[in-house]
Amino acid sequence: MKRIEGLLRNKHFKSFSTLAVGTVSSQILLVAVSPLLTRLFTPQDFGVLSAFTSIAVICSIVFSGRYELAVGLPESEAKAVAIMQLVRKLSVISSVLLFIAVFIFLGCHYLGYIRQDLFSFSYLLLPVYNFLVINNSALIYWVNRHKEYGKVSLSSLFSAIFNILISVLLGFLGVNSFGLVLGLVAGMFASVVYFYVHYLKQIPKEKASTTEINLVAKEYIFFPKYTLFSDLAFNLNQQFLPLVFTVFYSNHIVGLFSLANRMLRLPNIVFTTAIANIFRNEAIDHIRVKGNCQVLFKATFKKLVFIGLIVYSSIFILSPYLFVFFFGAQWETSAIYAQILCVMLFVEFFTQPFNSLYYVCNNQKTFLKLQSLQTFFSIGIVVVLSVLKKDVLIILKTYSFISIMFSFTNLYFTFKLSQVQNGS
Repeated sequence: MKRIEGLLRNKHFKSFSTLAVGTVSSQILLVAVSPLLTRLFTPQDFGVLSAFTSIAVICSIVFSGRYELAVGLPESEAKAVAIMQLVRKLSVISSVLLFIAVFIFLGCHYLGYIRQDLFSFSYLLLPVYNFLVINNSALIYWVNRHKEYGKVSLSSLFSAIFNILISVLLGFLGVNSFGLVLGLVAGMFASVVYFYVHYLKQIPKEKASTTEINLVAKEYIFFPKYTLFSDLAFNLNQQFLPLVFTVFYSNHIVGLFSLANRMLRLPNIVFTTAIANIFRNEAIDHIRVKGNCQVLFKATFKKLVFIGLIVYSSIFILSPYLFVFFFGAQWETSAIYAQILCVMLFVEFFTQPFNSLYYVCNNQKTFLKLQSLQTFFSIGIVVVLSVLKKDVLIILKTYSFISIMFSFTNLYFTFKLSQVQNGS
């Protein structure tokens, strides 16, 4: 009983719980509505959604310069505001460029220069979604800077509700993949609006000058110089599969894979994202006070392994039955994909939250090298296997094996970083 009472009073646990409640609630809503969505939309529609999301994630990383990660670093509130304004400007410029690119792609589609099934009118929403994603990410770091974790939880909840409402409504109206994509965009819009209402109340009335914005851009240049490429490599490694399957196979295959990947990544979204945000803040505090964060690292690692083992072993055993029961017979192949991905995602579950130490300890170069190597091997081998038209199951097994090897490599390096005095 004393242990439980102590846990409930623990600041780290309270922060995690606050973040997790909103995230868990939003994901529960999305899971609950999935059996309906898989009957309103086809695997092809989910394939388009998956490709759209992959492109959007890659674009938002490239165009933001990853400056949003710097929001929580300066002690000065004025500097943090200047970073926010820098990110907002980048989001506007990049969305305009993306708008031009999408219309060029549309022209190529009508002229017959690209395969007809590679284009979807859903891609017209990419510039809008890019703007929203970049600003939402910056606002999350702003809120985390002030440790107002409850607002992050509420934003996740609002986003899920709007996403579901729009998707279901358009699904009943017979709208195809555009309905799923518009629901995604609507959910992100709701989150950004909610954050901005609170953000505008906190910032000083005086805006940062162009000179101040340029100064913070130079001061935190290592984010676009190193972090951007390491994060791009990391996310490319996670997002390239839907794009490769779209080009070499079909949207149907992409849809089947995306459902398995989406359902299995829920534990990562629910737990590790929340833990990673809090671990990053706590690690900074530990390093400032104690010179290292080894104790925090070990405690977090044990919790993640314990939770992940229960969750992913259950998924591996039950997925063949659950997928068919909840999502329908046309999604049976997704269950097979899910079992293959289980081991890889279990390892990611207890290793990825610690990657924030590369940023905290100013060791982005190492992370960049590791992520670049993983992405190079993963994309190279998967593309070769796809060109040879190998079975999708073989491709997924190969991809999972490569990912597991590099996840353990990252775990080794981040553990070493947690031991270094003063994070140097």
